[in-house]
Amino acid sequence: MSLNNSDFLKQIRDNNQKLRDHITQHIEYIRLIYELREVVVHREMFQDAGVRFSDGNYACEINAFQTTGKVKGTTQTFTGCPTKI
Repeated sequence: MSLNNSDFLKQIRDNNQKLRDHITQHIEYIRLIYELREVVVHREMFQDAGVRFSDGNYACEINAFQTTGKVKGTTQTFTGCPTKI
């Protein structure tokens, strides 16, 4: 089920108003997770985005991806978030 489905949200509201209020209060965070999930699971994944570092004492590998304008815009709506990400 998707939180973009109005019938599903109505069922939540009818059966658990407290949960519906929580979803409403945190909808921007939920949408951000959905957008990141779309990128990672369904589209680009982490192709050609790995970074490896090793200096003899430490080693790490990081997978990353470039965010879209939509993700940047969403993160900037959060309180305290810098204007540049």
